[in-house]
Amino acid sequence: MPSFDWTPDGSGLIFGSTATERGAVGLRVLDLGSGAWREIRYARQALDIDAAPRYSPDGRWIVFVRNAPLGDFWRIPAQGGTPERLSRLHADIRGWDWLPEGSALLFGAMVDGESRMFRLDLHDGSARALDIADGQSPAVARARRAMAFVQRRPYFSLFRVALNDAAEEAAGSGRVHVLEPLFPSSSREVLPTPAPDGRQFVFVSDRSGSNGLWWADLTQPDSLRMIAGVRPVTRFAPAWSDDSRRLLVVGSDEAGHAVLQEVTPASGRAVALPLPLAEPLQAAYLPGAERLLVLAGGPDGRLRLHLLDRSRQPWRVLAAIDDVSRFQVDAARGRVLFSRQAQSGLWQADLELSPLSRHRLNAEAPELERNRMWAVAPDGGVLYLDQRQGCAALLRRAEPSGGQAPARCLDQTRRSALNGFGLSPRGDALFLALVEWDGADIGFMELSEEPAGGVGGWGK
Repeated sequence: MPSFDWTPDGSGLIFGSTATERGAVGLRVLDLGSGAWREIRYARQALDIDAAPRYSPDGRWIVFVRNAPLGDFWRIPAQGGTPERLSRLHADIRGWDWLPEGSALLFGAMVDGESRMFRLDLHDGSARALDIADGQSPAVARARRAMAFVQRRPYFSLFRVALNDAAEEAAGSGRVHVLEPLFPSSSREVLPTPAPDGRQFVFVSDRSGSNGLWWADLTQPDSLRMIAGVRPVTRFAPAWSDDSRRLLVVGSDEAGHAVLQEVTPASGRAVALPLPLAEPLQAAYLPGAERLLVLAGGPDGRLRLHLLDRSRQPWRVLAAIDDVSRFQVDAARGRVLFSRQAQSGLWQADLELSPLSRHRLNAEAPELERNRMWAVAPDGGVLYLDQRQGCAALLRRAEPSGGQAPARCLDQTRRSALNGFGLSPRGDALFLALVEWDGADIGFMELSEEPAGGVGGWGK
């Protein structure tokens, strides 16, 4: 998504990384008088995504977020130069601003599925939590020590929608699809994930007071229960094994560190796996279950898809692909489909991730800002969930042959969550989370020299 801010003299705008004909470029300034672009010269890798740039109050520095959703704050001189890393948070940053004296930053970040506010001290890189629930996108006043911010708590509910021929015919006549509520509550429900057996179903919900992994048998509504010992994050859905006995879940441990767990719903057992990667985001089984695919962030925050052999200890990394934002295994066709962080479109590789097998399938969809909103259908087609004027949840389909099927409006007014949706094993039903209430408001607070609130380590 484009991100920008004013230059100190108000004559231009500084933009974050933008996709151009020659790829994603770094920070650059648009002169409002002439319309000319000026690139800022500083060190960056081709795959680095630098967003949300802001000049310091004295105009000497530019601070930006590099490589979200495992992002960190970096700083360069206002005229360009060598970047300096200011934090080691590996966080999904949700807006930030300078304190007036320029000694610290205030920012929002997603932690355990919730947005929280923090203060980053630029002298030592420490991040301290503020006592602001569901806060993000701070805007600090320049003439006084005060802050406005967004306090947002959207509520999503789960729905099932039939995709059979009768439903498609009805939708084609101008009517939207019929949405069937699933396990309704007054809490936030996301990441609906059906099992290959067509009966089992998991999702993430905070109906117990904090985010948990919930399991149910779709044929027995009263079977719903939470699986203990799992603190799932909400970036990516869990992944079932082919036999529907186990699933992989990325969560966090008591210290707030990312962990990959293997869960057995029948027994409720959850085991942390000895993953040789520090920042897992998404994982999936390959046929046979002795090999896994894991999307993880490196020390620089850039995301990489890894092929891992877990048949021996320690696990071995067999292959990897850089610049991956989400992936899905299509075992029936011996391929892995994936989207990228820096470009719109969809790519594929074989199950070995071999370099010669990698190529682009679609140059336009999914769009960069919705690069988790797609899924592979059982027949090899690809479904995309989009948002357009007049339809808040629009389903599009690319056929296996390369053609496009007519788009279908699933809901005219309620938008979908941006972290994905689920498909039934036969492809005759789609499971999605739709917003019931956005819960957004504007908050305000005066800022003392040392902001009030609980002061603790990052992720507490």
